[in-house]
Amino acid sequence: MKLKIIFTTTSSKDNAKKMAKSLVESKLSPCVQMVKNIKSTYRWDDEVKSEKEYLLMIKVAKKNVAKCMKMILDEHDHDIPEIMESDATILNDSYAKWFKENSK
Repeated sequence: MKLKIIFTTTSSKDNAKKMAKSLVESKLSPCVQMVKNIKSTYRWDDEVKSEKEYLLMIKVAKKNVAKCMKMILDEHDHDIPEIMESDATILNDSYAKWFKENSK
């Protein structure tokens, strides 16, 4: 089964938890993984900055990508949030069945 994984980062644990809960409760994603204490280095306002962030890996059916992105934009605490997607394939048939049952 083909799906998308959407990646976003936030500097707030509370914001990461809020987005993950909203995405799963709405069934836009059956599973969101949160990875804490990643280190991001980036350019902002002509300065190189570095901070700890939380990475969300959001598994989503292709048909829900736009709705998922809108929810992230609505709930994100960054002015310009990083939102990227990647193609993925579920290899486990039992997991694919669970994924479908828990998605819109």
